[in-house]
Amino acid sequence: MSRRATRELALRALFIVEHSAAGPAEALARGAEELRGRPDPEYAAQLVEGTIRNLAAVDRAILAQLRGWTMQQMPAVDRALLRLGTFELLYTPSPPGAVVDEAVSLAKIYSTADSGKFVNAILRGIHRAATAL
Repeated sequence: MSRRATRELALRALFIVEHSAAGPAEALARGAEELRGRPDPEYAAQLVEGTIRNLAAVDRAILAQLRGWTMQQMPAVDRALLRLGTFELLYTPSPPGAVVDEAVSLAKIYSTADSGKFVNAILRGIHRAATAL
């Protein structure tokens, strides 16, 4: 099973949840359509459900890193990526470098030309803040 495909599935599901009336299970099923790679559906569900369950804390961590931005100003894909990456950095034992690198790669595929740099800066700031505690 591929962690990259798993994170991609979780990203798609979080985007679907935010922009529709779909719950996590339906969003994961819809997000898996036409997905390349073999995701780990259990881990993808943990990522999506954990991000949603801890959304207030995740958003606070992101907002602490934003300078002159609000959550609503950023592209929706970037918001979903930052939420997913922040949850994974703060609440899972995943290697921080892998989390950030995968988020940056997904930003380059799914979002704007500058999103990779933006996502990288925010997630690295969140990781630094979390490890400074």
